[in-house]
Amino acid sequence: MRLLILSILASLVLFPARAQSEPQNLQGNAQDRAAIAAAIQNYFDGIGGADAEQLQTAFDVDHATMVGLIKNEDGSRAMIKAPNMAAVVGNWASNKSPEGKGRDGEILDMTIVDGKIAMVMFRYKDEYFDVLSLLKIDDMWKIVSKTFYTR
Repeated sequence: MRLLILSILASLVLFPARAQSEPQNLQGNAQDRAAIAAAIQNYFDGIGGADAEQLQTAFDVDHATMVGLIKNEDGSRAMIKAPNMAAVVGNWASNKSPEGKGRDGEILDMTIVDGKIAMVMFRYKDEYFDVLSLLKIDDMWKIVSKTFYTR
């Protein structure tokens, strides 16, 4: 019985130490973090400036998808799905009165796993929150999935 209690106590002590050390391994190297941040900046500035080139640099437009929970004018919520990211990017790029590039937005969190896949939480004006999934494709970080929520 005493051995069982000691074993349980030892596992409780050791488990948090492993859990605390793992996130450091998931953060990726500085080069990947900078490249991912650049892809996110291209996305953000591309929408703000209706810049097709920046948006196409940020997204893998042939494969990416988008889903989100939007707020309708009457206050109700609706899910939208846009499986054709090339059309979405084209729509963003054709905006005749974009907001501009000097807008309020920031990366809230970034997790990189194995130098090949990443997840970024992004905030825009406390109105929109994105979870962006990126893959490293031919040594370039590309957004392959956008899930968002509007306040």
